[in-house]
Amino acid sequence: MKFLYLLILCLSCSISQKQEQKITSFWEILEGYDSSWNKEQIISKLGDPQKISKQDNEDLLIYRSLKTNYQIWAIGITPENNVSGLAYFPSAPEKKLYIFEVEQRWKSRNCVHKKETKLIADNFQTTRTLECENGKKIVEYNKYNEVLSISVK
Repeated sequence: MKFLYLLILCLSCSISQKQEQKITSFWEILEGYDSSWNKEQIISKLGDPQKISKQDNEDLLIYRSLKTNYQIWAIGITPENNVSGLAYFPSAPEKKLYIFEVEQRWKSRNCVHKKETKLIADNFQTTRTLECENGKKIVEYNKYNEVLSISVK
């Protein structure tokens, strides 16, 4: 019987730790991003990252969806502890984001659609982007108008 209580206690502690990830609207972060942000500000908004990896001379904070385990954020942190940029990846099984939703929301941000086709290993690959604020915000989307990623510099 004591073993059962101990098991329940351990499970409840591990479940509550997983749910500690902060829930902040991705729009709040993407639209409110400021180049003066630092690592502590990101952690206060999103909680602790699930993974930290090195890329070039920067740390890359990786956040995953608790429901699907898909990556939803990648945030670059410089050696000086500042945010160099961030990328948001809409988690498809949870909710799809379409390019017209971004266009509507950012219609005052001087956005331009770009389409580029390249030959890669005997295949043509087309990249579709919506670039806003002179390339500071870049939205990549597919031929079905589903947003694949949003990058902010």
